[in-house]
Amino acid sequence: MGNLGQYCTISKLLIKPKTEEAANLFDVAVGEEVDALTISMSGENTSTEDMNFYLGQAVIITNTKEQLEPDMVLSEHIEGNYLGKVKHEGYNVYVLKNSKVEDLKNIEIRVSAPTNSNFDEQGEDVTHTIEVNK
Repeated sequence: MGNLGQYCTISKLLIKPKTEEAANLFDVAVGEEVDALTISMSGENTSTEDMNFYLGQAVIITNTKEQLEPDMVLSEHIEGNYLGKVKHEGYNVYVLKNSKVEDLKNIEIRVSAPTNSNFDEQGEDVTHTIEVNK
């Protein structure tokens, strides 16, 4: 991963829309439960060189055969530009479309490789698998 470090934790999130407007965001009826998970992430540039690393665009793949991108409305922005020795943190929310959080056994997180200010890759793409519901 070059000069960038990373850390993440996963939490279950149960969404139960109480208004028609909120329910429409998830394509469910008012009061119907929507399963989602939150992944808190932080990244740190340990180099003085400016770097780009977009944790806020991390894609997950579940054992239930879902490939999900973060819901940008529900997620907290994680800055992708690391100008010198800085640390950024936030969380991504992933809404499950075809499964429940209880069905998950593992989650694979994928993030594109960090790049320098010239957008030259500084390491490899990051793939990390986390076991859940053990």
